[in-house]
Amino acid sequence: QKFTSIKNDYCLTFSHLSEITQTEDDTNISKNVFHFTKLSEVSNIGAGKIIDLIGVVTSVGDVNSISLKDGRQKDKIDYEIADNSIDGGMRVTVSIWGTKATSKKFSVGQIIAIKDLKISTFKGVSLNGGDNSFLCDATQLKLKESSELQSWYRTAKDHVNDINSLTEGNQASGTPSLRNVRLIKEIEENSNDDLATDPTVRYYINARVELVRNDSKMVYMACPSCKKKMTEEDTSASTYRCEKCGMSTSNPVPTYIITVKFTDGTGSIWTRIYGDNALPIMGNTKPEEVHKMFANDSEESNVEIRNFLNSLNFKEFSVMVKPSINSYNGQESLNYHGSNVKTYKPEKATISFSKD
Repeated sequence: QKFTSIKNDYCLTFSHLSEITQTEDDTNISKNVFHFTKLSEVSNIGAGKIIDLIGVVTSVGDVNSISLKDGRQKDKIDYEIADNSIDGGMRVTVSIWGTKATSKKFSVGQIIAIKDLKISTFKGVSLNGGDNSFLCDATQLKLKESSELQSWYRTAKDHVNDINSLTEGNQASGTPSLRNVRLIKEIEENSNDDLATDPTVRYYINARVELVRNDSKMVYMACPSCKKKMTEEDTSASTYRCEKCGMSTSNPVPTYIITVKFTDGTGSIWTRIYGDNALPIMGNTKPEEVHKMFANDSEESNVEIRNFLNSLNFKEFSVMVKPSINSYNGQESLNYHGSNVKTYKPEKATISFSKD
């Protein structure tokens, strides 16, 4: 159940030897079975988990076309949905992506049920649904939850803005709680699907450095104004020019752009990290010092670089990882960028021993 939204204790697996025969539907198996989660419980479940929700629509946004990293466009509509899981109620932003964003539109005051929403904890708690989600008018299901919500909303609708918001009241502080941390194996398996429903998805990992790639371009000269990469225009005068803002200077800012391989025991992931985010991983060594090592092209300097990079291995960090899909020569690749890098200090565990 760790890597699936199916809540059953057992599952059937088919192989190429399986024989499947179509039969008449006797209607004894329900097409859509809901297992509703109350909004008061969502924060304790964790990012990436799948839930079902029933609630009342308190606001409806416009349908917007979102540009994805791979160049595709995907429709999105935001609903704000509330329930009565705590005194005074609780609400959350629910984003519906893809064809489901336009196939059916609900209105304020309507009680709706949604199956298969994914929890996101980036910039507060929110829920995301896509083409695999099922949305319906909950009053048609004749559930007791629908009647309770209708009764509650009749008195709550006049003070909707006073209802506690999971999305607005839980903005990310930069320090992830344990429930937001993902295994690298989970990230590798879910990144493509997560990006399809939420292009802004972020993950947190607690992992150790397996390797910092030895690259002479791991430090570049950045523009003091716009931070973009500068090109050397006069080697004799050591002046650099920024193509974006047109600035020329002899005092560019040495800036890190490192590629790090992280591992956590379930898998490994290559991550690109920029600027000051790289400092903790580089042992707080300033980028200009590393630049000088590479500038001195000698065997002694090469040994110094290798020894320095090897000394960075096996240190543990908490990192926020953002996946993206890039296209090159018609081929798509999944890339990861890291930020919010902090030294990982696992909480101490107390172990009791019994004596015979």
